[in-house]
Amino acid sequence: MEKQLHVIASDFVAFYRELSRHSLLTPERLNMDAFQAIFDRMHMEYLHYAGSSSTQPFHVEVVENVLQLAAAYLSLPTDVSPSSRAFGLYLVFFLYASQPSIDTSPVKVRVARGTLQSYLDDIADSVEDADPQPAFAAQLSRRVTDGEKRILLALHKAGAWHIMPFVDISVHLQTLLKVHDAEGVPLGRGGAKVQRQQHQMTNAVVSDTALSRELEAYEAMKRRLGLNDALGGN
Repeated sequence: MEKQLHVIASDFVAFYRELSRHSLLTPERLNMDAFQAIFDRMHMEYLHYAGSSSTQPFHVEVVENVLQLAAAYLSLPTDVSPSSRAFGLYLVFFLYASQPSIDTSPVKVRVARGTLQSYLDDIADSVEDADPQPAFAAQLSRRVTDGEKRILLALHKAGAWHIMPFVDISVHLQTLLKVHDAEGVPLGRGGAKVQRQQHQMTNAVVSDTALSRELEAYEAMKRRLGLNDALGGN
């Protein structure tokens, strides 16, 4: 699996580099149209069909690896890797939407409830902060844009998330960090700090015993923050 993840990560890094080259990883410029234009031009959806043949057009485990590797970006601490979370969310959205048609149901994205909780907490902070500081203007960081809010809600409505108390993403995360560093496109201001904070986040999620009803808790958080009204939902 690690070899396959490395190949997928290499394409993710190339895509990330291209977005950066066009200065799209900022709150003002990152949007659905701009992201999709490069996603389509680089044919990122082809990753779902790696290892396919005339008798086996795709492999479910490949689709799972593609989605989970993309989702690993969501767990990176935003204070040391400001652009990763937004990039990962957009990537998850487009990869989920472009996955092959499967007889049973689409492959869901496993995500720790703590990861979504962190995202929703930052949405709450953004709503409360009526006058954002200039420091947020140059990078994404903890700022949550309207585009991200809409994607979060769209993925929720589509049933894309498989929310769990804990998801072991250690291999996926290590692969992303290594490949980004090897390709000269580091994700954070300090790789060791990223890994250290990720370890702390993992421990916090594992120790939380109040995660038995993941989806209900997510719904409660969504209602508490008024996401339906804020995003034009029902």
